[in-house]
Amino acid sequence: MVHRYKTKLPQPALYQIENELNEAFLSSIYGQRLFSFVWGNWTFVTELLATLRMAVKDEDPSALVTMNFHTDVPKAAHDLLHLPGYYLDAVVEWRSYLDVVALDAYPNMYVATPVMPEVVGERIQAVRRALQPNASLSAPLPAIMIMETGFPVLHGNTTTFSNGTELPPELMWSEAHQAAYITGLVDAVRAASGAGVLYFDFGPSNGMLPPKGGYTTGDEQVLTELALLLENKTNFEQVLVWLLEDNHLWETIERAPFFLERADAEGGWGLLDENMKPREGFRALQRAYR
Repeated sequence: MVHRYKTKLPQPALYQIENELNEAFLSSIYGQRLFSFVWGNWTFVTELLATLRMAVKDEDPSALVTMNFHTDVPKAAHDLLHLPGYYLDAVVEWRSYLDVVALDAYPNMYVATPVMPEVVGERIQAVRRALQPNASLSAPLPAIMIMETGFPVLHGNTTTFSNGTELPPELMWSEAHQAAYITGLVDAVRAASGAGVLYFDFGPSNGMLPPKGGYTTGDEQVLTELALLLENKTNFEQVLVWLLEDNHLWETIERAPFFLERADAEGGWGLLDENMKPREGFRALQRAYR
C-alpha cells in the first residue's frame, strides 16, 4: 500500500497501521476480530505492531505511522482479568513504534447525560502525563490526536419507555445533546493541546433503534452502572455483584448484550439523517472546525 501511494499526490500524511490493538483480545470476544487467545499475548501483539511499522518505514522512511488506542475499558477490568493493554500502560510501552499517538474515546456510549466531552480532553492529558511523568524532561512528546469519538442519536420516534412514559435524560440521545457534545469536544481537545479530532461518523443514519420491546427502567439501571464503571466511579466487582442480583439477573441475561454491542449499533452514529439532511451535530462540527 505504501509503495502504491507514496508517489501519489497528495501524499498520505499518516498511516494507521492497526486499530485499537491494545484491546484486541476483548474485541475478539465480542466479534470485532476472529476470536483467538493469541490476541491476549502481549508479546505477539507488540511484535505485530513493530512489524507493521517496519513495513511502512522500509518502503518510505519519511512516512509517519500511528495506531489508535482504545481508551474506554477501565483499569479495574484489566486488573480483575489480569489482562495487559490498559491504554495508559500500552501507550508507554508502544511509544517507540508510533510517530503520532491516536486515541479513541466514547464517554457517552452508555448514558446520554451528562454530556461529557471534557473526558476526551482529560484522556489526552492523562496520556501526556504517562509519557512524560517528569515535567522537567526535555524529550519531545509525540502529537496526540483523537482518531475516533462520537455521540449516537436515537431514532426520531424513540422518546418513551415501552409503557409510554418519557425516557429519562440518561437515555435521551438527542440531536441537541449530540451537538452539545461536539461543541464541547473540539474545545476540550484544543484546551488539552491535542493535535486534532476525527469524528465518527459522517454517514447517513436512521438513528438507534431501541431493544426489542422498547426501553425499560431496567435498561436505565444497567446503562447507568456501566457508565459509572467506565468513569471509574465504581469498581468491576461492585458492578458484577449488582448485575447478578436476583432482580437484575434477567436484565443481565436478556438485555445487557444489546447495550454491550452499542459500539456496533447501526444507524446511530451518522451526522446525516436517512435523507442525507445534516443533523444539528453536523452544523455544530462545522462551526467548531471553523
